[in-house]
Amino acid sequence: MTNVMAYIRKGMISPSLPLLKESEVIIPDIAVVIADGLGSGGGEITSGNQKLYSIGTNFLLGTGHGDKISLVAEELSKQKETSPRILSERIFDIANEFFVDQNEPLGFLVIGRGDQGIEGYNLSVDRFKKAFPFNGFKADGSGSYFVGKAIERDHQRGLLYKNGSDSNIADITSTLFDLSNVAKKSAGVNDELQYGFILPEGNAALFDPRVSLWLPSNEYVNEDGKFHQKKVDWNKKMFNSLTEALTKNYNLNVDFNEISSAMQSGKYDLKLLQKQQEIVLANMKDMRNYLTKTITNYVVSHNPTKEN
Repeated sequence: MTNVMAYIRKGMISPSLPLLKESEVIIPDIAVVIADGLGSGGGEITSGNQKLYSIGTNFLLGTGHGDKISLVAEELSKQKETSPRILSERIFDIANEFFVDQNEPLGFLVIGRGDQGIEGYNLSVDRFKKAFPFNGFKADGSGSYFVGKAIERDHQRGLLYKNGSDSNIADITSTLFDLSNVAKKSAGVNDELQYGFILPEGNAALFDPRVSLWLPSNEYVNEDGKFHQKKVDWNKKMFNSLTEALTKNYNLNVDFNEISSAMQSGKYDLKLLQKQQEIVLANMKDMRNYLTKTITNYVVSHNPTKEN
């Protein structure tokens, strides 16, 4: 009864122009994770549930019984070794130690920095005794069925990037935001979004204000772990601003696709449609730059890997 997603863009070296070796650019690893806030426990379905947890410089996302996910996150937060691989392996130990019924469906995504850059692991404690590494996109939970169908449809229509290395933090966040709305077709998914960003500048999490933080990340608390009201209020404004920008970006994509469809109709004023297309493309470029700056500034300002 949930929806969790992660996208890892692996770094690469951008090819240089002939005779200009110094023009090579190293494109770094980046990642975005996202979850909804509808949880289940004791036969009840409730909103405002935390499903994304900051564990050191990693993010943990869980699907299944909310109390068990919180317990796993709390136990992992005690770990001194916080590589994503070690944390993934530790989840099986926690399940064996604490869970009475180990056959209950319970899945996790662990994303963080390891020896090979950003690493992602997917595991299901009721089906496997091993965590499986992944790159690129991964989704889990009841909403993942609808997400998968949407991706398949967009591939068929040529609406997705052929080369993921072209995507920056704005593109990835926008894509996951759009897919999170698709996932709401599942009765077990809502719109209380929870974000985790991993950039060269550091990590940062951002939560819908309606979510009750069981294990709040550093963006919301003082050094003693207690909520800092100014931080809470500032992040609420940041969340609302980001949601507004992502919604505008989504609507621009709709406008562009509608213009493209009109060009195929057979009855159109081509010059008029091209002019409309140019306007939408310019707005999309501006919005992409705005989202990139906004998210990067947030990570820099609220980086749990740095001392306050």
